[in-house]
This record gives sequence, structure tokens and C-alpha cells, in this order.
Amino acid sequence: MGLIVLGLLAETIFLSRSVVDQLQRLSIATSDNVQWNLAQVEVDFLRFQTAIDQAEREGAPILADLRTRFDILYSRHSIIADSPIYGELRAAPENEERLRSFRAFLDRAIPDMDGPDAGLLAALPQLRQDSLALRPDLRALALDGVKTFAEVEARSRAEVSRTLIKLAFSMLVLIVALLATIAVLYGLFRRGQAVADENQLVRSRFEAMVASSLDAILVVDTHGRIIAFNGAAEGVFGYSSEEAVGEQMSDLIVPEHLRDAHNHGMARYIETGEKRVIDAGRVRLEALHKSGRVFPVELSISAAENEDRTVFVSFLRDISQQVADEEELVRARDEAQAGEKAKSELLSVMSHEMRTPLNGILGSLELIDRENLTGQQVRYLDAIRVSGNLLLSHVNDVLDLSRINAMSVRAEEVEFALDETVRNLVDSHMALTKAHGNEMHVHLNSDTLSWVRGDELRLKQCLLNLIGNANKFTADGVVTVEVERLDDGEVVEFRISDTGIGISEDDIGKIFDDFVMIDTAYSRGSSGTGLGLAITRRLVTAMGGEIEADSIEGEGSLFTMRLPLPVVQRSKSISAQPSRSDLEESQNQPLTLVVDDNDINRMIAADMLTQAGHRVEEADGGKAAILAARKTRYDLILMDISMPEVDGIEALQTIRAENGASAETLIVALTAHAATEDQDRIRRAGFDDLLIKPLSRRAVTTVLPLHLVDNQEEDGKQDAISILGPAKYAEALADFHEEAARFLTRLEKPGGRTSDLQAEAHELWGSASVLGVSSAWRHLQMLERADAEVWDSARKQAIGAFRENLSEVS
Repeated sequence: MGLIVLGLLAETIFLSRSVVDQLQRLSIATSDNVQWNLAQVEVDFLRFQTAIDQAEREGAPILADLRTRFDILYSRHSIIADSPIYGELRAAPENEERLRSFRAFLDRAIPDMDGPDAGLLAALPQLRQDSLALRPDLRALALDGVKTFAEVEARSRAEVSRTLIKLAFSMLVLIVALLATIAVLYGLFRRGQAVADENQLVRSRFEAMVASSLDAILVVDTHGRIIAFNGAAEGVFGYSSEEAVGEQMSDLIVPEHLRDAHNHGMARYIETGEKRVIDAGRVRLEALHKSGRVFPVELSISAAENEDRTVFVSFLRDISQQVADEEELVRARDEAQAGEKAKSELLSVMSHEMRTPLNGILGSLELIDRENLTGQQVRYLDAIRVSGNLLLSHVNDVLDLSRINAMSVRAEEVEFALDETVRNLVDSHMALTKAHGNEMHVHLNSDTLSWVRGDELRLKQCLLNLIGNANKFTADGVVTVEVERLDDGEVVEFRISDTGIGISEDDIGKIFDDFVMIDTAYSRGSSGTGLGLAITRRLVTAMGGEIEADSIEGEGSLFTMRLPLPVVQRSKSISAQPSRSDLEESQNQPLTLVVDDNDINRMIAADMLTQAGHRVEEADGGKAAILAARKTRYDLILMDISMPEVDGIEALQTIRAENGASAETLIVALTAHAATEDQDRIRRAGFDDLLIKPLSRRAVTTVLPLHLVDNQEEDGKQDAISILGPAKYAEALADFHEEAARFLTRLEKPGGRTSDLQAEAHELWGSASVLGVSSAWRHLQMLERADAEVWDSARKQAIGAFRENLSEVS
């Protein structure tokens, strides 16, 4: 409102000044008598013409009067041409032209007027003729001037009138605004009184609150003297209010070892305004009791300022019990962490020490030639294998539970074909299903179960546990696996049901607990650790899903698992791994160094690699491996981790640092350490890959060849270049790409496997192997050896690989 009044007042002053200016201009215009001056121009011009006529009749005596009349006429022209008053008159184009004619006439007459009398007498006839020609223009100029200035005066009067009206309206509004301002000020005054009364009430309440506060409250001035000391402070510090008020706070409640810092802080704030403890929130310090006891306090200090002085308000709380509780919690946490560390170390050692003999047992079983054994010996070997795998499963269950409890399980989302994953898992259980006399049915009830994104490894582990349990507790029954996407959303529901023994109502609530086995009798028909469902529940939760169980004892059970598995747009493809024969032919017997301090493990790994087409050398520890790698260039080093004196990680780092013959060789870790943190530590050390003991034939024939093929491509290419020369190699490579393009065209045509296509793949495979194009000859080998069942998948992979290869060339 105040701004409105000021604005109206400013507008009123502006309008008043405008009225005064306009009236002054109007007054000046009237006093000059503009119309008289214009008329006088025409009068003076007529007198000048009369003087010309007299000079022609009477001669030289009249010339002086003629020159006077000319000077007067010239001055009249100057007034009209230069005075601002006649600006609007001059603005008209016709008047501007008339003034130019007037000035031209005067300029032509000046030489004669200023010259001798004889010359002027001679020029009189011409002057009279020119003046007669100019007279109509001057007449018109005078008349137009009268009209123009009459209009100007009319507009001036109208403008003054409008300004006066605005001024009157502004004054009216200003009066209204002033009245409104008075009303607002009165209202503010009443409101101020109410606020003052409320503040007084709040102050009274605040004083009552301070007096009854459970926290100690102290008010201190800038000199450090206590000016307020509530009842809680009396109980905390042991001083009465009468004893504390007026005393130095530092002498009463600040411990001696903190007084200097306290005094310096007060002085710093007063001199510079720098705040450290003030307005810093809750701060933990120590305080001094009247008895001399030093105890911990939590305090908060704020500065309150007014016109007269600055005071500091301190809120303090005795936290002796809280600090004691925290120390107890820290001690308990340290003990728990020490226990967890000890448990983790124990599990790590158990994993390594149990997997090491298992590696010898299970690896030896894979190496035994079964063709020359009797049926009874084969059954014994199968019993050993089953028991060994069962023991390995128990070890894995305990380690999985430990990792999950330690929150070391990380979801690793990948894109995978869900329908194929489910079918493969079901196929892997067919032997167990038939052994129990069961039937297994799979129902994929949605069209969006092809490619999804999720943690495939954890999903497989959950499904293996659930399907395995269903088979384990069902005999001569039916196991059903149903998969369905709910409401076309991201959640997929898995239902695993069986017609087995079922679970009682008393037991259904605890089946997801750790180490729970519902059938605990000595004669129970299934073995296990009781951790499968507990691990499954934790994994499902870690993946953002949920799991539940329903069962009727004697009729069967239903486990329902829901997981977020969003659909991804991608075509299906089936990965084909090189077979053992592929490895033997494509790798040309790579030289491999096996490093392990355990003679049995080293022997088994060496035999597996030898059977897979490797030339194998052995080292019984890290030192021997370093010496061997320094002298010999190996294609692959298979390195154990836990070895005496020099372990696998130290051996790896030494081999890389020494820049010996095998400094750039592929080095794959082989370890019994199954914990996730151990695997992360091993990978970070710089190994190219990591295999978990026990070493299997599948790892030897699938994982290792992938590294070796990629590693040998550049070597094959360089060998071909050195033999053919760069120019011929480029020409041969171009011919190969042309042949590959023609082969791709025939391969893309619809149809099944033919002997002609496989023969052509064999020819191209020979060219690719010579030229070192491993990315092509891997797929050509698969096409050459593919049977009718895998032909379509091998063909799709080869088409994609050839398209990518040829697009890079083009």
C-alpha cells in the first residue's frame, strides 16, 4: 500500500509540473503575438515595394529609406526561419518552399543593397518585378501561419485541459489511497498489538519451558558470564542457580584442559564473527561437575543478537550412559566382525581343503577308461562319482549360504533365452526323474518367454533346487513345471508342482529356514543339508522376487516363484562350443604348463589336457613356474592359487613383470577357493580367466579353446604374411572374402543340411586356417561337422558371423 501511495504522489507531482510547463508555454506563445509577426511580414514587404516605387520616381534621396525597409524585411525573415516558435509552420513542405523563395529573393537583393547607389538604381526595375512575383507566396505564408498557430493554441488548450483532468483524477485516487493506507495502518497497529500480546505469551511459555526442560540450558553473555541457569542445569552440574548466575562459565563447568580453547573461541567470535562450535549443531564435548568429575555432554550453542547485546544460548545433555552404551555396541560389533571373519576364513579353508581331494577323486573318475571295466566295476565308479558330487554339492550349499548371509551375492543381469534355459534344466533332470519312476511335464504358458533380462545363473540355481526337491520327494508320480508371464508385465511366475509326499501344516512354515530337513528320521529316503530352500529364498529375494509354498500332506506340493524378468528384443541363437575333435585339429597341439603343488591334481589336469590335444609340461610350485615361463613360450599356463613359498598370484605378477618368454601368455587360474570375494581378488590380480576345482573335461574342451583360438589368430595371420608377403596375403584374403560372400549367399537360401554345403565349408575352412581368420574357421568347422539336429543353430551363427566379417571388410 505504501508503494501505491508513493506512486500516486509521484504521478501527481509529475502532472502538476506538466500543467505548469504547458501554461508557461501557452503564456509565452501569447506574449510573442505570433500572428501579429506573421502579418507584419506582409506589411513590411508592402512597404518595401512602396519604397522601390518611390526610388524609381525620386531617385537617390529615397535609397536610404529603401535600404532600411530591406533590413527590416530581412530581420522578419530571420525570425520566421530561425525561431523555435515557427517550427511547426516550417514543417509544412509548401511553407518550407515559400521560405526558400523568400530567402532567395533577399540573397539576390543583398549585393545591390550593399553596393553603390548607381547600381541599386539600375537594379530597381528587376527588384520590383521580383517582389511582385514573391508577394503571393508571402501572402499565403501569412495566412497559413495564422491558421497553423490557431490550431497549435487549440491543441495546447486541449492538452492543458486533459492534464488538469488527469491531475484531478490522480488527486482523487491519492486521497482514496491515503484513506486506505490509514485503514491498513490502523489494522497493522491492531495486529501489532495482538502480536505483542502473543509474543509476551510465548515468552512466558518459553521461560516456563526453559525452567522445566530436562536438558540443561545456559544463557551466557559475551564476557562469558552466566545470566540464566535453569533447573535441569542445576541437576547436571551440581550448582544452584544462585551460585551460577553472574559467574564465569569457563570457571564453573569447562574442564581445565578445555578452558584455553573455550576462551580463545569466545574472543575469536567477538573479534571476527567466525563460528566453529556456535550454530554447528549438536557437538560432543566434556563438562565439569561441581564435584570435579569430568563427564561427556552433547551440546548445541546458538547466538542471539539484539540492538543492545549478543548472548549465547547453550543446550547441554549428560550423555554418560549413552557413551557407555555405544562403547558396548562397538565392542559387540568388533566381536561379531571378528567372529564373521573367523567363520569366513574357516569356510574358505574348508572350501579349499575339501575341494582339493575332491578334485583328485572326481578328476580321476573322468580319466578312467570305462570300456575295459566290468559292469560291477562301473557301478562302483558310479557310486564313487555320485558320492563325490553329493559331497561337493554339500560344500557348495554351505558356501552359498555363507556368501548370501554376508551379502556377497551380486545380481549379474544378462540377456538369455528363458524358454531354452527351462527346457535345458528339465532335460538335465530327466535321468533323476526316470530313476524315481516319475513323469515330468513342462508348460510354457506365454509367448514372451524367449529373450529376457535377468540373473540367469541364480535363476538356474533356484530352479535346480526346486525341481530337484520335487523329484527327490516324489516316487512314481508327476512333476510339473509351469512358466507364465503375469499380465504381460515384467514379472514371470514359475510353478513347480509334484504329486509326492507333501508337507504337513506344522512344517510348511519352516521349510525355508536354514538346515531344516522335514524328514529327519534315520530311515529318511533323501539326503541333503537342509539348505536348498533356504538358499533359494535368499536368492529370490536378492533378485527382487518372492517365493511361497503350498502343500497337502500325502498329496503333493506346489512352489510358486515370481521374478522380474523384462522382455528384450533379440533373436534366438544357440551357442555351439568347439568339441574335443575341433580342439585337436584347430589348436595344433598348444603347449600348456600345468602348475600345482598337489601331485594328484597336477597329474589329472595334465592327463585331461593331453587327451584334449595339448602338449603338457608340469611345474610343482610357483618358483618352478617362474623359471619355466622365463625360458619357454607357452600357449597357456594353468596356475593353481594356493601353493607354498610362492603362490599363484605372486607367480603371475613375477611372470608378467620379468618380460620373459611367456610374459604375454594366457594364464588361467585353477583354484578351490569358491567364495565370491576370493574369486574377485584372483581376477583383479590379472588372470585371463578362472576355473573352479574340481577341473572337468568340459572346462578343458570348451572354456580353454575359446582363449586359445583368439590368442592364435594373430599368430596365424603373421605366419601367413611372412610366407606369402603382404601383397600376396592381401590378394589371397580378398579372394577368401569373395568366396565367403558367395558361400554366404548359398547358405542364406532356405533348406536343410546338404553334403555340398558341408564340402564347401570344409574348403573354406582350409583357406581360413591358412590365412589366420579364426573368427571364420570356427564357424566353418561347426558347419562341416554339424548333424541334422544342430545344423539350423550352426547355420544361423555362421550367417551372423560372416555378415559381420564382410561388413567390416567393405
